[in-house]
Amino acid sequence: MRIAVVSSEIAIDQGGAWTFTNSLLNELQTYSGGHEFVVWPFAQPATKTIARRIGRRIAKMLPGAADWATQANAAQLETRAIQEGVDLIWFLNAAEPIARVPYIATVWDLQHRLQPWFPEVRWSGWTWDAREAYYSRVIAGATRVVVGTQEGRRQVSLFYGIDPQAVHVVPFFVPQEREQDLADAIARPAELASLGSRRFFFYPAQFWPHKNHVGLLEAFARFLQQAGKEYALVLVGSDKGNLEYVRKYAERLGIAGSVLFLGFVPRSTLIYCYQHAMALCFPTYFGPDNIPPLEAFSLRCPVIASDVPGSEEQLGDAAVRLPPADSIGWAEAMLMLVRDGKWRNELIERGERRGSSLTASRYVSDVIDIVDQFALVRRCWRQDYSGG
Repeated sequence: MRIAVVSSEIAIDQGGAWTFTNSLLNELQTYSGGHEFVVWPFAQPATKTIARRIGRRIAKMLPGAADWATQANAAQLETRAIQEGVDLIWFLNAAEPIARVPYIATVWDLQHRLQPWFPEVRWSGWTWDAREAYYSRVIAGATRVVVGTQEGRRQVSLFYGIDPQAVHVVPFFVPQEREQDLADAIARPAELASLGSRRFFFYPAQFWPHKNHVGLLEAFARFLQQAGKEYALVLVGSDKGNLEYVRKYAERLGIAGSVLFLGFVPRSTLIYCYQHAMALCFPTYFGPDNIPPLEAFSLRCPVIASDVPGSEEQLGDAAVRLPPADSIGWAEAMLMLVRDGKWRNELIERGERRGSSLTASRYVSDVIDIVDQFALVRRCWRQDYSGG
């Protein structure tokens, strides 16, 4: 079959989604099976370079179609797919459903259903009504739905009445770092100059309310009371409207001097932070599929993460999992990591073992299995079938 791999434009400052997509495209370069992949459309220069190396043919991006999650652009996509003889579309992220070409939908999360009180899924940006209308359409019309965990599968089936057999669990993989980024991460980056000799905890997350930066600040303040001032908290990520609030929260807690706000940083700086942090702290309220803990596993960084539904599936015993609002528990876990080196090393080893089993090649292979199964059905009609 000819399969179009389609993604909306993802900016590099989108964090895990950008890393995941680019690692997936890199893995597709190695595919040598019986299907043909066509990649549509990537506006980012780095992603376009990767895309050109995949498959036998790369289609040009349609004018104004950087975002497929609109009905107008979806109509253009459907027309192009039919013209190009595409048998199946694989949407890597949000995209408006189409009628005449079967598609695989990837669902990252349904948090607007689970936690509708957060402004970013309620009324700010992509509103609750718009999200619900979108997911109702795209899931109902999908040939197959791909999620990362059994919990994700349960949610799709529960909220949208979909047969669980049509929802496939394909665990998220650990993104592979570029050799150049690893090389650039050897020396301490200039952004961390103010650390001095302090050791640090690390949280890479855009400043959305659901990322729970304030909960981590509460925990870190408790930690500092017992551990002393020779530790810092490094926060990395672009502002999504909550940065100034978080800054002032740190000031109110009296720990502003121990918190570094770095904003968006190069990939090599992220890698350095993972490799040298006492731990990744990931107190988000959303899940269960989150990329940073997986990145931490591969870079030998211990993980303290939110115990959200599905997190046990993704992280297992390789992370300390705690309720996101339990600032006392988070502070105690941070203290244990600095006081018990043997336990910290054990967490690192568990993470490395778990990360080694979550590969992009396995992810692609699992999706190809879905494609192979559907190919037996897709052969029942010609590509330009229009009815009797």
